[in-house]
Amino acid sequence: MRKESAIIRKCSAQRTGEPFHYASIQHILSNVMNAGILRSGETKSEVFPELQIVSLEQFNRVAKTREQRSVNYAIKCGGTTETVQLEDGTEATVVRPPRAYPRKIVGKALLSGNVYCGHCGGRVFASTARKTHHPTDGTNGRVAIYKCYNRTQHKGNCDGPTTYRAEKVDAVVSKLIRDIFQKAGAVSEYDIIHNQIGATASDLQQQIRQAKLELSRKHIEQGRWEGLMLDSLDGKCPFTPEQVKSRLDSVKEAMTSLSVNIESLESRLADSDRLTQELKEQHQQLLSWAEMFDNATPAERKLIASHLIRAVTLTRGYGIQIDFNISEAQYLNGMEL
Repeated sequence: MRKESAIIRKCSAQRTGEPFHYASIQHILSNVMNAGILRSGETKSEVFPELQIVSLEQFNRVAKTREQRSVNYAIKCGGTTETVQLEDGTEATVVRPPRAYPRKIVGKALLSGNVYCGHCGGRVFASTARKTHHPTDGTNGRVAIYKCYNRTQHKGNCDGPTTYRAEKVDAVVSKLIRDIFQKAGAVSEYDIIHNQIGATASDLQQQIRQAKLELSRKHIEQGRWEGLMLDSLDGKCPFTPEQVKSRLDSVKEAMTSLSVNIESLESRLADSDRLTQELKEQHQQLLSWAEMFDNATPAERKLIASHLIRAVTLTRGYGIQIDFNISEAQYLNGMEL
C-alpha cells in the first residue's frame, strides 16, 4: 500500500497545489466507494465504472495488505490467529488479541484523575505507548505513560512535555508514600495531635479563660454603675444620671463583645476537638494502609493513592509536586525523622 500511496502522491495534488498527505491517500485507497461500489450497511452494489477513481484490483490489493499488516502486528503483540469457515464456504483468518492489551497496562498506572501538568495546568491522563516499533519478546511491546491533554490536543496551549513514563513517576510517588507510612509508624498518635493542634487548643483554652474572667469583672462593674444610677437620681452621687448611663452603656457594650468572642473561641475549640478525632482516625488509617501497601494489588495501591493524594503536578525533567488529602500525610511529608 505504501507503494500505491507514493505513486498517487507523486502524480496528484490538492487544489492548493500541495501533494496529498499519506493519510489522506490511504483513506482514498481504503474506501470501497472510490472503487465504484455503493454501500448501504452490509449491502453492496455492483461496480459502477463511471464512479471509479481507484481500480477494483488496486482496492483489493490494498485491503489485503492492510489485513495482513493487522495480522502480523497482532501476532507480534502476543495475539494468535485462527482460520474459520464462513457460511459461503470460504475461509477467513481471525485474530485473537492478547489478554494483556493496553487497557490492563493503563490499569497498572498508580495515578488516575488527579494528575496535572505544571506547565499549562491541564489534566494529565494515563495511556500507553509502544516500547519499540517491532516487539519481538512475546509481549505487546507497550508501556504505561501519562500524557498532557493540552499538549496532545492543543499544542499551542502547553509548552511542556507531551508524555511522562508512568514507571518513573509512579516510582517517585510510591517511594514518597512509603516514606510517609514509615514516619507514621515511628511517631506516636499523641505527638501527631500535639504537634498539629495541641498548641492551638491550649492557646484557645487560655483565651477563653481570660475572656470569661474579664466578663465576670464587667458584670461586677455593671452592678456598681447600676447602684450609682439610683444614687445619682437621688442626688447622692457626684455623677449626673446622663454620665452614669453613658458609662453603663459602655460596660454593656463591652460585655456583649466579650460574650461574642467567648462563643467564637468555644466554637473553634469544638472544631479543635473534632479535628483531634479526625487526626486519630487518619493515623489509624495510615497505619492500616502501611501494612497492606507493598503486598496490595495494583488496583488496591491505586485506591490507596487516590485517598491519600489530592493532586500530583508534573513538570519537565520529571519534576513532581504532591498535595495530600490527609493533613497528617502533609505534616509527615515535611517532617524529618
